[in-house]
Amino acid sequence: MKTIVYLLALSFLCSCVSTDSKKEPKSKLNYLNGEQYNSDSAINVGGVPVNLKFKQIEKDSTISGEIVVKEGLVFAPLNHQKLILKDLKGKKLVETESKAGGVFMFKYAVPNGKYTIEVDSKKYQGTLSFELKSYEKKNLKLIVKTIK
Repeated sequence: MKTIVYLLALSFLCSCVSTDSKKEPKSKLNYLNGEQYNSDSAINVGGVPVNLKFKQIEKDSTISGEIVVKEGLVFAPLNHQKLILKDLKGKKLVETESKAGGVFMFKYAVPNGKYTIEVDSKKYQGTLSFELKSYEKKNLKLIVKTIK
């Protein structure tokens, strides 16, 4: 009886051992790409596709402030004025319109850098240059002049 158990165990162990030499994968990512260990070619085993190019995740920047016109010694807010956000090369990135109290806000994905805000009006002219160092720039004040 013991001999039969030993023979069965030995035959089972012999059938599990492969005479092929093991092939090391080139990269641990090969498992994810579907290459199977101990194989001469890539076998699709339902692996997860891996893209090694990283896409930059962009977050919307918030740029806000107010637009005012100087009338004597007083700064009066300008409502409903079209404002344009431009990069250093003068390329128009996005536009918005000032709300009540001259308040404006741009929400747009831009990297850190230098930008200008320009009023697009037949009655007023003015630009504001600023530097964006994080995802938020608050309390900007665009002072414009009346075109005569």
